[in-house]
Amino acid sequence: GKLMGYGQAHRFASGPQLWHRVQVGNVFVGILDGISNVAAAYGLRQLLGAYAGSAVRIRRSSDSTEQDIGFVAGEFDTASFSSFVGGGTGYVKTWYDQSGNGRDATQATVGAQPSLIVSRINSKPAILFDGTDDELSFSAPGSATAASIIGIYEHGDAAASSYPWRVGGAIDGYHRFHLNGFSYPS
Repeated sequence: GKLMGYGQAHRFASGPQLWHRVQVGNVFVGILDGISNVAAAYGLRQLLGAYAGSAVRIRRSSDSTEQDIGFVAGEFDTASFSSFVGGGTGYVKTWYDQSGNGRDATQATVGAQPSLIVSRINSKPAILFDGTDDELSFSAPGSATAASIIGIYEHGDAAASSYPWRVGGAIDGYHRFHLNGFSYPS
């Protein structure tokens, strides 16, 4: 399978580095704080200091019960995830949009939901897409003609010539993350 994720990557001579949590006094500062016109923001880390929602809605494999999993001090709440999922697998039904625009990325079809791995890339959680049919769909941002995507991923097949994700090709008014079997940490 392949893992995919959003966050900010800084390029250094030693390779990509994950962004780090910033705190000013007792106030958490998200990586997107101070940036205007954010159309959507998905992450397994809290991206905006004011965001008070969950990161994902998880369906557990043992009985298909669903639960929202959020953040603790800006980081994905791995303890709540592990407690909820137990020894089974957790599948992402909804990846919540942290921008406030309500463009949650969702997948209602059980067999096309990607799984969430607690410790995958640099010991951080990641969403695993199978490279076949896993996808998350989200509403189109409207009349935007250009967009920037900042992400970190692990390509599952170095010989493949596919892109890590495809955003676009609106069908029924929705765009989709087709993550071609990649990993996403936050």
